[in-house]
Parts: sequence; structure tokens; C-alpha cells
Amino acid sequence: IMMEKLSTDELVRLAGIKAQDVISELAVADSAINLMMHDDSVSLETRGKLSLLIEQVRQAAAPAKQFIMLSRARNDTEIVQIDELISDLAPLLRRLLPKNIEVQIDVGSDLWPIKAHATNVEQALITLFVRARNAMPNGGWLLLRATNADETTCCSATGLRLLGDHVLMEINDTGVGITPDYLRRIFDPFFVTKGPVNGFALAKAYWAIRDMDGHITVKSEIGKGTRFNVFMPRSLP
Repeated sequence: IMMEKLSTDELVRLAGIKAQDVISELAVADSAINLMMHDDSVSLETRGKLSLLIEQVRQAAAPAKQFIMLSRARNDTEIVQIDELISDLAPLLRRLLPKNIEVQIDVGSDLWPIKAHATNVEQALITLFVRARNAMPNGGWLLLRATNADETTCCSATGLRLLGDHVLMEINDTGVGITPDYLRRIFDPFFVTKGPVNGFALAKAYWAIRDMDGHITVKSEIGKGTRFNVFMPRSLP
């Protein structure tokens, strides 16, 4: 990304995501140190050193947490028009991808409004675009589509009993695909690889959507690509 081409708002969005990544990794370190401190085989001297280390880890997380609070200043629950949100976010999403990835954004007309944290929806879309970019090192094609989905369509698409109408956002790529073993753990925050699957980022996106009563499903085929479906419940008058 050419950082000088990004607006202040776009930089804040990306920096907020990076701050969350830092906190997630520090949380793993915190948990690992805690486990060692409660291991009976660890000497008292070593436990003292680990106690100092865990304090440093927690102090290191504090600035990142403060930045996240600042980046979420406009993140109150509100009535969100997905077509407007995607339109505002589209320039940043396109900048996240190299020229050898063709992007198509297809937003349906008369989309239902949703009640959500606008910034959380944006960050989930950014995370899924970055994952798709990493899955297509040699280029490819990426589609972001948003449509209305009634209850019957939602249940059929997910195999779950999603009650009520939703707005469906589909992120479909032609990347390397995800193996079945990885796919089963794709939203596990402790499952991290150096490849296109990053557990920290995807777990944050998953739980951010779930916290807003939404849902994410994923399907993938090796060598053919991956499709994430993000369902957000319709806001009723």
C-alpha cells in the first residue's frame, strides 16, 4: 500500500486493525506465561522473572488499547445502510489489492438497513479483503456482492436456523483455497500460519460480526478459491 495515498480516516481504520493484532498476540503471550507460572516444575526464581515479564506484556498492550478506543470513536450502534458503507469503503478496499487482482463490487438496490457498529463491519470487510489478497499471490479475481436475503434463503445458504431477514455480503476470491483441516479451524484465534489464513484477524472479524447478531460462513476448494458469506440481520422499524 502507498501510505501517502491514504486519507486520515483510512489510515486510522488500518492502524486500528493493526492495534488489535498487537493485542491479540500479546494476549497469547500473556496466556503462555501464565501457564508457565503455574507449572510446579518451574522454580520460584523463574516464576519471579516470569511475573516481571507478564507485567511488561500487559503494559505493552495498554497503548494499543488506547488507540483502539480512539479509532472506535464513531463506532456506536446505529442504523447502517450497507450500500453507503461499501461505497465509502470501496476506494480503500481497492487500494489494498495489487493491480493483478481484478475487483468487482456489486451492491444490490434497495438493500435493507441493518443495526450495527459501522466500524466493526468495515474492519471485517477489510480483514476479508486482506485475506483474499494473500490467497492470490499471482493475481486473480475478487467479488464483493451485497444483496437482501430472506429467512428461507439464509437458512438454505448456511444450513443453520437464522431467523428473520438479513443483508448478505459475499466475498468471493479465486485464490489458492483452504485445505479442509485449515478450514475447520479458520476462526480459531490460536491458529496462525504464514500463509493466507491468519487466525487472529479472522477470529476478530468473526466475533465482531457475531457480537452484532450476524453470522459468517466460509466455503473453499483447493485451487479454485474461497467464499465468505457475511449475514447481518435486517433492522426493522
